[in-house]
Amino acid sequence: MNNIGTLTKSLIEKEIGKLWTATVAKVVSVDYEKNICSVTLKNTVAGNEVTLQDLPIMYPSSAAGCLMMALSVDDLVLVIFGKWNVREQLAGDTVNEQTIFSINNGIVIPGVFSSPPYTLQENEIMIRHSSGAGMKISGDGDIRIVAKKVDMLDMSQGYEL
Repeated sequence: MNNIGTLTKSLIEKEIGKLWTATVAKVVSVDYEKNICSVTLKNTVAGNEVTLQDLPIMYPSSAAGCLMMALSVDDLVLVIFGKWNVREQLAGDTVNEQTIFSINNGIVIPGVFSSPPYTLQENEIMIRHSSGAGMKISGDGDIRIVAKKVDMLDMSQGYEL
């Protein structure tokens, strides 16, 4: 690589190193009504602890349904940052103006851990509650439910969660 190419590569890598796209954080407060939380980043910035306020909590969702988990103080979460204002996008507004890449444009993804307490096999799905209750769907389609009590309600009769 020539000198200009090496210099260009070095400058690009230096600038990219300044960008944060994701980091792990610890929840310090939760507002369940507004579906937001405040977090303290696990890493420090210039030796200082950083707390981000009122970040929207995002859950896995598709046309098939959604999975929601109530966050608690001290839970670990993944914070993802973007160039555009997340709140405007969530409100359905089209965001045309690019902003400076900012940690203020973060969202929180719950349930981050690297050492799961349970081992899954291929094509299995498991839902575990802190009480010990849970449900496991095996790769062959068997369903196992563990609970103190199971109420099966007919939604055609107007029952909801």
